[in-house]
Amino acid sequence: MLRRALPLLAWLALVPGALAAQEPDTTSADSIAPADSIAPADSVAPRDSTRALPPPEAPPPEPAVPADSAAGAIPLVGIVESGGARGWDVEMHGVAGFDLGHLDRVDGWTPSFGLTLLSVRPNALPTVDLTVGWRSNRPRRPSARIAVSQIFAGADRITLSAEAYRATHTTDGWKVGARENDFSVFLFRTDLRNYHEANGVRLSAASSDLRPVGATLTLLAEQNRGLRQDGFFTASTLLGDDEDFRPNPLVPDSRVTSAAVEARLVTASTQSPSLRVPGWNLSAELERAFDALGADVTFWRGRLDLRRYTRITERHWVNARIRLEGPVLGTEELPRQRFTFLGGPGSLPGFDTLVLGGDRGVLASAEYTFGLPNTSWSTPVFLLWQLEVFSNAGNAVDAGERARLWDDLHWDAGLGVSGVTVLGNLGLYVAQRLSHMDERHDGPRVFARLARAF
Repeated sequence: MLRRALPLLAWLALVPGALAAQEPDTTSADSIAPADSIAPADSVAPRDSTRALPPPEAPPPEPAVPADSAAGAIPLVGIVESGGARGWDVEMHGVAGFDLGHLDRVDGWTPSFGLTLLSVRPNALPTVDLTVGWRSNRPRRPSARIAVSQIFAGADRITLSAEAYRATHTTDGWKVGARENDFSVFLFRTDLRNYHEANGVRLSAASSDLRPVGATLTLLAEQNRGLRQDGFFTASTLLGDDEDFRPNPLVPDSRVTSAAVEARLVTASTQSPSLRVPGWNLSAELERAFDALGADVTFWRGRLDLRRYTRITERHWVNARIRLEGPVLGTEELPRQRFTFLGGPGSLPGFDTLVLGGDRGVLASAEYTFGLPNTSWSTPVFLLWQLEVFSNAGNAVDAGERARLWDDLHWDAGLGVSGVTVLGNLGLYVAQRLSHMDERHDGPRVFARLARAF
């Protein structure tokens, strides 16, 4: 599969060069004390002066409060020692600890209660996060998660984490975020992701994500089981639309014990549309599942996600992405909980939601963006906005159809406008499939997004 992708990787490499990263100079002359701040010599008492009165007793020191403590956090411990303050601040999730959670077609509404013990000195004490949730579709199977993380600043800011969880997991988070999916489920009764249950423990060690190069090592042991969709109340129910949700693909009951390593190279920045930095984003992962701790599946899985952001002029940008995922190193097929699904927003928007699925997949995307000038009628909606023209090609098949992965690519194209509002990103698009026109729903598809495609 990687050999067939080499032409696409070569095409990406021809896109004009990246902007070299440059560290800002934080040294300032204002940080140097002025010369007249030194005490004058006549302020020193002469040797033959009379006996001075003893100085007044200094008040006891108050507990130190770090400047970077979280706003609204409740101090739990604040002991002053020779090394500085030690202890935790208590930060409640949501409102007084309660959060609305998320929406999906297997759990329904998932309100939760949680808190975080924020370490006053993260490199001295661990941070602890605890969450307990309720599932409206499965009230007898509550969700829970406890995680402990420790930062080691002396080792290039390595973060060690351990967590135990009883959760609903998705492999589609790279296409559509949880909050964006909540709006789609509630307003349009369309779930853009697939799910399975995952109960287990995870250990990880990650380098700082503030550097261009990073890596993460993850060890996990979990039990997986399939979940079925179920209806529940949404906004469309008020309009008489109580249609059943799209079926959720089932996974067999199984145990997975695996080790995975991910490497990252980031020289571009897309956090702010007004301050974008051209460059490369590369993420590669290799996972090995082995028959230990009661596991009953073994495999090697690989993933490559390569992105290039190129600025032609101040207003003109050309961006591209290629993503490959599937079995590697002699593995014939992957279990269903490691399948790739394509279709709908985030992958192939001209096709039905996650209509393509298999244990191996490929996706290539390209987009051209043009920064639009602000007008009297656009300013009330967008602080900044742009025109987007895009095209995607991809496919996902299982082991029995591996020969069709590259020979039967699905193509689409579209355009739209997107921008930044006071509440975040917002985009309105229309996409049309350019292949497989004999399939159902082959007309143009209109959709909205709350995040960038990539």
